[in-house]
Amino acid sequence: MDKSHSRPAPDESTAHFVHHVAVEEHVAVLENPGRFDLLRRKDDLLDEGVAAVFGLADAEAELLALCFHVRKFTPAEVATWLAERGFVPLLCVPKSA
Repeated sequence: MDKSHSRPAPDESTAHFVHHVAVEEHVAVLENPGRFDLLRRKDDLLDEGVAAVFGLADAEAELLALCFHVRKFTPAEVATWLAERGFVPLLCVPKSA
């Protein structure tokens, strides 16, 4: 699945969303979270240590973000993992020390 279509720039809702993910995670935001009514998270869905966050709006679910546990992934490994699977995030936020 090609995720390389053009995307709008991150906005204030993206920054707000990133501050609400787990402290021990790197985050790759794939879509603007401001357009969703509800968020749902599924841990270890695509890989061990990778949580998928789905946004729900109008009875449709869309992959919103991927969260990578810092004990399993470095920021460089996150970038490689995303690239190997064709994901082009709006924003990648590595866990700061």
